[in-house]
Amino acid sequence: MQCTKAPTTRLSIDGAVVSTDGMDTGFLRASVARALVMVGAEMAQVAVAYEVYDASRDPLDLGLLGLAQFLPVFTLAIPAGHVADTRPRKQIALLTTIGIALTLASLVLLPRSQLLTMLVVMAVLGTLRAFLGPATNALIAALIPDDDIARASAVNSVMFMGAIVVGPAVGGLLFAAAGGAVYVAAAAVVFVAAVVFAAVRVPGTDRLSTSQLTVANALDGLRFMRGQPALLASVALDFVAVFLGGVTALLPVYAIEVLHVGAPGLGALRAAPAVGAGVMGLWLAWRQLHHRPGQALIVSVMIFGGCTIAFGVSTSFPLSLSLLAMLGAADMVSVVVRGALLRTLVPAEWRGRVSAMNSVFIGGSNQLGELESGVAARVLGPEGAIILGGIGAVGVAAVAVGLVPTLWRAKRLEDTSPAPLSPPVVNVFPAIDP
Repeated sequence: MQCTKAPTTRLSIDGAVVSTDGMDTGFLRASVARALVMVGAEMAQVAVAYEVYDASRDPLDLGLLGLAQFLPVFTLAIPAGHVADTRPRKQIALLTTIGIALTLASLVLLPRSQLLTMLVVMAVLGTLRAFLGPATNALIAALIPDDDIARASAVNSVMFMGAIVVGPAVGGLLFAAAGGAVYVAAAAVVFVAAVVFAAVRVPGTDRLSTSQLTVANALDGLRFMRGQPALLASVALDFVAVFLGGVTALLPVYAIEVLHVGAPGLGALRAAPAVGAGVMGLWLAWRQLHHRPGQALIVSVMIFGGCTIAFGVSTSFPLSLSLLAMLGAADMVSVVVRGALLRTLVPAEWRGRVSAMNSVFIGGSNQLGELESGVAARVLGPEGAIILGGIGAVGVAAVAVGLVPTLWRAKRLEDTSPAPLSPPVVNVFPAIDP
């Protein structure tokens, strides 16, 4: 694959530097475009969550917002993954990004005080992102040169986490200052992302399969993950931990009723995990995680749960920000290990389908976790819901040590691949070399 090289750029947090010298411009443009979509989406998410909770003061409404986003991802995962492998991925990314920009802009004109309106908008956004995610992930992975995977992954992670820092912080401040204008600004940022996607040059073709969508091949992504126990365990562990221990849905409750910091404070609270994750991502790029990745993954989930418990009892805004940053740093270790496993074990022509299955797990942990948090908060109160969830995350990590010894004992990422592959996977993926 011939690549157009980009000029030297350096991304830095706290002195750690990741250079983009000589990287493929297509990869950089696609990564920047995805980051801009995240910035716009996060800007809007802060405002939506604040408006919904401020209107009803019912934490269950925050959970319903998560459910509205998850259902499209869950129901469309299989067709979205198939489309990402059989249609031009750049085209899918461009069209869905434009759709997201228009949907965010529509919030200015809609009656945002009505919960049903917000749920419908979140469902539309969830539908668009169900197709955007697999196509964008597969497109970016295809643009990474084989000899530059580690550095490209680090740059990608820094951009992604930077977006999650900037989006909530800017969204919270802009909503406090200008109200509904935040949705116009968010839509403008996403539209810029569409322009950047349009400028991505894809060598050759960015669709690798011509198969028809059938019941048999629709589940290929899930079959592949079943044949890789360590990969499936890493995804499942993250799913359960975030499902139980996620605090994002209840941050509006803490911002308004516990910490009394308003919309700007809510933006800072939502950005804090990404700050910690970004710093950890750069550190991992500098000191790459080659030794005992499975142990690092499981220990990081335990730390994630511990920080969640501490956040649940905190009434100090600075302490809460620090705990969320630590929580995000621990979660970043899980993200890096899981991403490395996906890039190492999944062949290029199947990344759309496997990415779609991964999106179901990620979406389930985040959005279904928000629903679980809302229900638990109504029954136990916000503090009780978060503390219990943190305990659950620590517990599931401890159980994983015994249930998945391959992941715990692996000295390198390559050690997690089964040899030989299980028969169901051999039938579906005859060309995979374990």
